[in-house]
Order: sequence, then C-alpha cells, then structure tokens
Amino acid sequence: MMKKRMVLPAGVIVLLLVVFLAYWLFFSKPSAFPEDEALKEKMNDIFPGGNVVATIQDAIHLDEEHVFVPFKSSNGQYGAGYWIWEHLQWKPAHIDTKGEPMIWKTAPKNFHIVWNLHPDDALKKADFYLIQERGYNVSGEEHTYIPHIQMKETVNLEDETYGVKTLSESWNDLLTQKASESQDPVFNHFFPNPHIFISWMPLNRHNQLTFPEHSVNGGNSYTHAHIDLDFIRIINEVELE
Repeated sequence: MMKKRMVLPAGVIVLLLVVFLAYWLFFSKPSAFPEDEALKEKMNDIFPGGNVVATIQDAIHLDEEHVFVPFKSSNGQYGAGYWIWEHLQWKPAHIDTKGEPMIWKTAPKNFHIVWNLHPDDALKKADFYLIQERGYNVSGEEHTYIPHIQMKETVNLEDETYGVKTLSESWNDLLTQKASESQDPVFNHFFPNPHIFISWMPLNRHNQLTFPEHSVNGGNSYTHAHIDLDFIRIINEVELE
C-alpha cells in the first residue's frame, strides 16, 4: 500500500519563506563592527565631496546596533559619525564635521548625549541640564500647574574631549513620564512636552561660561539614514534657578 505524501500549498510555502526572510532581515545579530580604515573609507565615500574624515578617534558602542564614531577631519575639525546596524549591514546614518553635543535617541527609553569638542576651545567640563519650565495650563474647567524642574549632570573634558553620556534613570523616568502624559503629536517625535528640554553649559578651567567657537561654528553634515538626533542648545546662568 503506497503512502500518501503531504504537499504544502504554494501559498503556505511563500508565507513561511517571507516570515523566515523577515526574521533574518530584522532580527539577525549584528556582525563585527568595521575597522577604522573601513569606517573612514565608507564615510568618505558617501559624504558629498569626500575626503572629510582623516583619522578615526574611537568607536563607542551605545548598544548592539548603535555606535558613535568621533573623528578628526581633513581640515582640522573634530566631527562625529552616527553608525547603525540596518538591513544586515553597518552604515553611517549621519555624519557631521562638527562635534557639538547632540542627543541621540536609540530606543523609546534610551537617550544618549554625544560630543566631540575641539581641543582649542580649552573646555574643562560641561554641565548638562534637563529642565522643565514652570507653567500653567487651563483647559475648560481644568487648571494645571506645571512646576519647575532642573536636573544637572557634569562631564569632565580634561582627559578626553569626546564621549558619550547615557542619560541616568531619573532623567529617563522624567522624559518617559512626560511622554505618557502628552497627547500632542507634534512633540511626541522626540521630546513629548514643549516645556521640557536639555541644554548644556561649556565651562573653562576657571569654571566660567565660555563659547566653544571651534566646536559649533560652521561645519557640514550629511544624513544617509533616519535616526532620532536632536540639537542641544547652550544655556546661560541667568536661565537657571
């Protein structure tokens, strides 16, 4: 007696193949991160005009799929490459020839401050502030007071002028709490609340506010793939409480 062979319908085979490919494409583990020479070559290849990167200073892993790459440029500037693992390859999502502090959101609850400051600015440290401005909202009969919140984190710049500062649990808690409270889609892209922001104060060896002209003036940038990246503005002492 001959046994019947079970044959899967073509639609099922196609579905299984699609599921396998999707899993392979989106959930495969990243390969080893490229060496310095490969990083330099790739960034120079995609940056308009090319030859922007002269020396790779470091490669700082924020997690398995996000790497911050500070570099020295061919014209003496200090820049940054923002690398991501996407579609089975490492790629520079964003390249900036200036390394002023930026905030990089790598996941809904993961925020990192990154920087590569020019040594000629002679900064001793940087104070970063998470601030919620005092306010008062009225919606119908509902009155809401918004208290002032000011949190501070300090980074030493005397040993290295580049680095990464992952936001502390208390900062992340405040940001994600405000995200859950906000109903305004305009502010849900990055900071969910118009009253909350992150700023920084560059300080010299006399602990005086100084403008880092070599790190923030001029420069060029190029975006190769989407990432959540936002500018951090300088704050003055008179704005603090």
